[in-house]
Amino acid sequence: MGKARRSLRFEILRLFTPLVALLALARTGGGVESATVVLSDFHAYYWNLTNANAPWSGRTGHVALDFRGQLWVLGGSIALNPDNSVNDEWNSVDGTNWIQASAAAPWSARTEHAAVVFQEKMWVASGRSASDLTLFNDLWSSPDGLHWDPGVSPVPWSTREGVAVAANGDNLYLLGGQHYGTFLAEIWRLNLNLEWVAVAPPVPWASRSQHQSLWFHDTLWVLGGVHFEGSTSVWLELNDVWNSPDGSSWTQATPHAGWHGRNSHTATVFDNRLWVLGGTYIEGVGPGSHLVTLNDVWYSENGADWHQAPDAPWAARSGHAALAFAGKLWVLGGTTIRNHDFELLNDVWCLTPVPMSIEAEHASPYQVGEALTLHVAGPGLPPGVTYQWMKDGVALAGESSDRYHLAAAAEGATGSYTCEIGGSAFGTAGPAVIVVSAAQRVPVGAAVLGGAALGVLFLGARRLRR
Repeated sequence: MGKARRSLRFEILRLFTPLVALLALARTGGGVESATVVLSDFHAYYWNLTNANAPWSGRTGHVALDFRGQLWVLGGSIALNPDNSVNDEWNSVDGTNWIQASAAAPWSARTEHAAVVFQEKMWVASGRSASDLTLFNDLWSSPDGLHWDPGVSPVPWSTREGVAVAANGDNLYLLGGQHYGTFLAEIWRLNLNLEWVAVAPPVPWASRSQHQSLWFHDTLWVLGGVHFEGSTSVWLELNDVWNSPDGSSWTQATPHAGWHGRNSHTATVFDNRLWVLGGTYIEGVGPGSHLVTLNDVWYSENGADWHQAPDAPWAARSGHAALAFAGKLWVLGGTTIRNHDFELLNDVWCLTPVPMSIEAEHASPYQVGEALTLHVAGPGLPPGVTYQWMKDGVALAGESSDRYHLAAAAEGATGSYTCEIGGSAFGTAGPAVIVVSAAQRVPVGAAVLGGAALGVLFLGARRLRR
């Protein structure tokens, strides 16, 4: 019996000794807790020129769609003096290599038209002939970009240009535009039976043209555009944002977004955000007025609160196309001003998201005197990225690398940390909330190993009593 007890005691010591060593290692920050933890996930972004000179002619007032795994460019104006519009079709799987699907689609050559994907077809609506200023009120659809159906004709809405279209699963909406100088605030809805229904007027937003409309968070949105105030003969560029669940009842998300009032801009949904890019507005009144084109980039999670990204590296432009395709945000063509003259563009740019994170040795709380290191981690950022760490919204002097390190944290280090990404990329890392406490922190590994050790002792004691 005595020999059996001595043998059991030996087995308990043999099992428990490694646990004691691991427990000590965990309490000193080694071994079990050496791996980092993610405190915050975010996306950084960078621009890339994918094609400086696409095979389609420089153009403005064209449209672009993501359809069946391809990027499509349809129509537009390819000359400004005299104006000349086209009805060609181009597609690409990568934004770099392009194929001409058709030199002349059956719909008339046009610019300032609108397009959308609805019920697994591409739809082209309205617009203007650049050569003779004829306005259209037709609606064409295609299942493949090669075969087009003119649909039911005539449609109940008037000819117009600068119109916007948006679609969800059940309805296609056509909003606003202008008819030979008359600016419109009407909304028409096409249902699954291909029947047009006029949404009961009046809508609360001002009549407008060259605005943007899209679906975001199961809601229909209208953003910006130009309004002509007939009583004062003033052109008014708008920066209001409206939304509606059905096209009938409208809510104003903001009367004045952070971005300047504009028209001929683009808006799209990308990375679960609304984006507004470029456009134009008239600066000043009377003989001294002049046209301003933009290359600014804005985004919003809710349509009311807008954040400005750094200006894009592409030339300021209007009448361009932008859309989300293949996990990136694309900008194609448009009009810019160089040497006091208009220039048509055929370049293709894309904005690439990069998944990033803020990492640390462990989650809060940290103990006073403990080392603290925050690290912005992630693959694929281009050269030339800059960093600026912030604490509670205030820049930390000299903290301009991808790591923020405190050799011995004090309670004053408690706060919310972010890191502004700049240079060749942009984004905001964080927030990562750090709590520094004078209280003794019990490491997770210590708690687990301590429990395991107590379990071994308990089982051994029970066996010894037998």
